[in-house]
Amino acid sequence: MANLVTNQLQLTILSTEDSTNNVLVNRSCAPQLDEFVASFISYAKTPDGAAHSLTTGGQVLGFASFSHVYVRSLALAGSLAVLTKPNGGAGAAVVTAVLGPGDVFVYWQGSVGAVAIGGVIQGLADVQVQGSAAGIVFEYFLGD
Repeated sequence: MANLVTNQLQLTILSTEDSTNNVLVNRSCAPQLDEFVASFISYAKTPDGAAHSLTTGGQVLGFASFSHVYVRSLALAGSLAVLTKPNGGAGAAVVTAVLGPGDVFVYWQGSVGAVAIGGVIQGLADVQVQGSAAGIVFEYFLGD
């Protein structure tokens, strides 16, 4: 299958000292990867307080794992847990991050070239979200 999309992440880390505004850290990167698929949902809500898969057991867009994941909480209150399961990993997905209002979770990795370590290869086989209550609003991107 030929690559069909280019997924690009633009990231800037800027840290300044509060009293002097001196720049302590200023780093930017824009990894751009020629990939197969991209899906963005700009408005989603948790139906309840249980965990729900964004990848529907690896069947989203016909791909079994994802190398690019972005989840951002759009909620004004409450929290959103992001649970992940590495490709080749055993057991259930585990909490990777807990997002408050406006917080962001990003996992960005090339889909080729990485070597398996301990049976786990690059990518995430499952990505789930769990709201602290029903109605936690968020957006997400899945790509590979």
